[in-house]
Amino acid sequence: MIIYKSKYWHIHLDEAKQLITTTFNPESVDLTSEKYKEEMLIFAGLVEKFAPQRLLVNSINMAFAIDLETQEWTNTVIFPRTSSAGLTKVAIVLPPEIFIQLSLEQVMSDAVDSFTTRYFDSIAEANSWLLN
Repeated sequence: MIIYKSKYWHIHLDEAKQLITTTFNPESVDLTSEKYKEEMLIFAGLVEKFAPQRLLVNSINMAFAIDLETQEWTNTVIFPRTSSAGLTKVAIVLPPEIFIQLSLEQVMSDAVDSFTTRYFDSIAEANSWLLN
């Protein structure tokens, strides 16, 4: 079931699989760092509320590169909350845009102690890893 939807993305919960899926929309090109932070605070609250063990980030249509300051904020504000809520595995389906890929990989590289993260080219591969 969809538990949150905005112009930039939607968040789906599969309680049986203990899985939250975030899917970015092409409109994420309009994200600013401040709006990204607002959206991520909502996301962290949902992870705390539903306590999934798994996260699938579908960033195929992501059009927002996370700047260094916002990466650091994500690591110090969001990741401790999601990790404390029980998130243990994160699968990221990378977008084709290299700069966005790099920003995602950089923000996740600092979360190495929080949860296990893997990168994929397809949703099917990501789901397979998450659910096994």
